[in-house]
Amino acid sequence: MRGLLALAAMYVAVLGKEMFEGHQVLRITAKDEVQLSLIKDLEDMVEFEIYSFQDMLVAENPNLVSKIVIGQSYQGRPLNVLKFSTGGTNRPAIWIDTGIHSREWVTQPSGTWFAEKIVTDYGRDPAVTAILNKMDIFVEIVTNPDGYYYSHNSNRMWRKTRKPNPGSSCVGVDPNRNWDAGFGGKVFAL
Repeated sequence: MRGLLALAAMYVAVLGKEMFEGHQVLRITAKDEVQLSLIKDLEDMVEFEIYSFQDMLVAENPNLVSKIVIGQSYQGRPLNVLKFSTGGTNRPAIWIDTGIHSREWVTQPSGTWFAEKIVTDYGRDPAVTAILNKMDIFVEIVTNPDGYYYSHNSNRMWRKTRKPNPGSSCVGVDPNRNWDAGFGGKVFAL
């Protein structure tokens, strides 16, 4: 029995090892203080270029875009939502969230592109204009900011959030698998 347990433990250890096959690590060596400063600026941009973009979009388009802080992450990062609206109350709305899985880095730029596209095309594109004249659009560009930061700084393949789970050594949850959406229950068609 002990041998079987030891074999099972070794099997789990081998399967649990992160392989990252086919990945690359690029080494950047600064030649002087100016280059070192630029590298540090790039590192800081990973977390803050998106927040700066949101603030810029609101500042440049105050009649169309507002920023709503809906809370903060476990590690204290803001959970921002951009609201695109042409006015009115109690309007139907479209909700778009990106950046749920921290390692899926293309979703955050997709969210920023979409936000920029709404601002650029309103008043020019008949479809976008018609939607915003009748509905509001909410865009949450970084739904999982702690995981996003962690995937850039510690583990490129990290997918989950970073909140510890009491009584467990596992950190985080998969944020798109923890919604109260009636999984296993009745399905309603729209």
